[in-house]
Amino acid sequence: MSKKIKYDNEDILDISDTDKLIIENDVAEDFDTDIKRRLKYIVEHKKEQCFKRLWDEWVPKLRDRGQTTIPTGETEFVSLVTSQPDYKNAAQRAQEIKA
Repeated sequence: MSKKIKYDNEDILDISDTDKLIIENDVAEDFDTDIKRRLKYIVEHKKEQCFKRLWDEWVPKLRDRGQTTIPTGETEFVSLVTSQPDYKNAAQRAQEIKA
């Protein structure tokens, strides 16, 4: 019986019984525990890398605008950045380039 991984009620990955056997050949811990750990790592690592790029891009911009205190907490920093009138996410920047 295959395993389905969902996000926002949408199936995003279907791990077949054969897939499971292949992975279990190399993974010593419980399959379900290992898959959950790996998926969590992938998403958290992506978020960390994106945050680092956001930080590296926006701290100099904020300082140039006279911002004397930069919040170190993710939530506060992201709120400050995304409230800037010229902030655009990747999809918006790509759309501008396309236009």
